[in-house]
Amino acid sequence: MNATLSGSRATRALWAVPRHGLVGTGQRLRRWIVAPILSRLYVEETHVWYVVPFAQDVDVIPEGFELRRGREDDLPALAAIGGIAVRTGTDYLARGAELYVITHGDQLAFSAWIHVDAVPLAAARGGWLDLPDGVVSFEDSLVAPDYRTTRISLKAIDAITARQAQQGVSSIITRIAQDNTVARKWARRCGAVEVATMHRRCVGPLRRVQITPLPGGEATAEMLAQRLR
Repeated sequence: MNATLSGSRATRALWAVPRHGLVGTGQRLRRWIVAPILSRLYVEETHVWYVVPFAQDVDVIPEGFELRRGREDDLPALAAIGGIAVRTGTDYLARGAELYVITHGDQLAFSAWIHVDAVPLAAARGGWLDLPDGVVSFEDSLVAPDYRTTRISLKAIDAITARQAQQGVSSIITRIAQDNTVARKWARRCGAVEVATMHRRCVGPLRRVQITPLPGGEATAEMLAQRLR
């Protein structure tokens, strides 16, 4: 943690004593100083890995919408609706990731990333998980707020997966935090199949990642486990 930042927070907490008392100040110290330090020293999380099925028809986008490959000049609009930062998107494109966007007139309605050679993953050494030939990762799908009551996301996923099949991709994988019940329900609605869980625990420099296969997902789980070693 930046020493100046930490010192600033400690100073704020000390000035809070007359106003909030010792108990209130202690709570602020935990929130401002202790919690950020612990979040860096200790991490424990579980994700579920999925295999995403291929759709057959690329021509499923409703009239008035357009599906196309995204470009660098799409990144500011993507960030504006809550997507990844422009700098991150620029890095993804430079690494060969494919950005897909659906537009409605001049409005961005949907976006998603397909990572081809490697996917960003905190559990992997170096922060990127290398993918075998023919396997891609579907990540960071996002529907713009004005289009969340439509079915455009389902149509988009069908069209994108069908394109991937046409390009010779053999498997599409993705992951969702285990406690993100809304996203997991949506994934099942899209036909995605749970194939493995991934539990990551970091205590300071010590790191442990465990992949557990789910029924039918043994091959994918073994691929992930090998590449996370």
